[in-house]
Amino acid sequence: MARTNDLLSRRSFVQIGAAGLATLPFFACSTDSDHCQRSARDLPAALSAGQTALDLFPLGVQAGAITGESALIWGFTQASTAARLRVFKAGTKAEDAEAIYDEQVSAQQGYLRVRLENLQPGAHYYYAFFADDERRSAIGRFVSGVAEDCRRPLILAATSCTKFDYAPFRSLVRAAERELDLFIHLGDMSYNDGAQTADEYRALWHKTLADPGYQAILSRTGICATLDDHEIVDNSKLYPVDPALIATALDAYAENVAIQLGPARKIWRSYRWGKTAEFFVLDCRTERKPASRETAQAEYISEAQLSWLTSALSASPCHFKVMLNSVPITRFPDFWPEQDDRWQGYAAQRQRLLDHIADNQIRNVWWLSGDFHIGVVARVEPEPGHRLHGMWEILAGPGGNAAEFWKVVDATPHLKRIGVPQEQIIHFSSRIATTIVTLDPVTDTVNVEFIDAETGEMMFNRALVFGG
Repeated sequence: MARTNDLLSRRSFVQIGAAGLATLPFFACSTDSDHCQRSARDLPAALSAGQTALDLFPLGVQAGAITGESALIWGFTQASTAARLRVFKAGTKAEDAEAIYDEQVSAQQGYLRVRLENLQPGAHYYYAFFADDERRSAIGRFVSGVAEDCRRPLILAATSCTKFDYAPFRSLVRAAERELDLFIHLGDMSYNDGAQTADEYRALWHKTLADPGYQAILSRTGICATLDDHEIVDNSKLYPVDPALIATALDAYAENVAIQLGPARKIWRSYRWGKTAEFFVLDCRTERKPASRETAQAEYISEAQLSWLTSALSASPCHFKVMLNSVPITRFPDFWPEQDDRWQGYAAQRQRLLDHIADNQIRNVWWLSGDFHIGVVARVEPEPGHRLHGMWEILAGPGGNAAEFWKVVDATPHLKRIGVPQEQIIHFSSRIATTIVTLDPVTDTVNVEFIDAETGEMMFNRALVFGG
């Protein structure tokens, strides 16, 4: 098995990846059945004929903010002030692909962003940016959100914490080898500590996006993401920082990732994928009020965000409610550090949210989180008699950098007994890992896999049930 420093070069990986897209299977959604059929979808010949030009399109491609009818397509060019975007809806054969978009796109600071509309729900799309008839970006693909009344399994890759010092990110290369509906990023995607200007933020983002792992995963599926602290600045400095710097960082985030911020750079919103899942993108960083932490009015997220979240959870018709949470909500043992930097340290607001879920008997709320540089599957509430003992949280990855503290705990049996109680935490690992989550509304299960990024060893593979 290849080790990290033996990875393919960016150029060879992108060239091989384009060919591999031609044979990967997809789901095809059917709205009159709980089960959707799989079918092969060929790469359109009009895209595969071009040559990947990394000198002109060095940062790959992305698709994000995906719904059943729309998607945001992202690219970056050094070629000129524009590039031609070509998008195809996949057919059963390469020659059957249907062109749905073929237009010049103006670049702003090199960035290319196009909002595609009137997509077919549950369909499979390929796209690329062209400098001319021969030279193009990497080929991207994505699946549009399934139809409103469709239920079928969704396969996600999830990650967090990818500091460029630890690149290349083998965990993302492994994730890109899987058949995926969506890539979930839970924050600390780019470590931008020390940046002060727009150009400094851009330079650090470009360094991150040039990684072969990101080039692989972002071209293979759509992204749904939230941020943590390092997209702005290390959290020890975040809260007293000049609001103008936060605005600059958020603008750079929106420039470099296929996301759409709301008014006043609002991050939180949700995306529904048929009746299978609603993904709640939370902002667990920029709205905190640390001075309120130990009061009855604790604000870990703003009151406006909390009101939206509780109302949206109650109204969701989806089988699974998936929280993109960045920093964990689980009530871990006191052994765990930085309690004041997560939901647990804002006890009053955490309790209000969890009480709303329990009081209204909202089932299948699942938490996907990051930040701690470890892979974990844990019960949000540790006591067996607690009414939310059957709610689970998954800490994805870590995608790139493991923490020395957790390496020591992982390797020291008596520390692990104290800090990682087996009745609450059923998976714990400090190893860099690929995280795959399969949401299956037919079996009412969430299957979680952790795969060692270096060796390919399956470290954890279990189907979980809410309430179980």
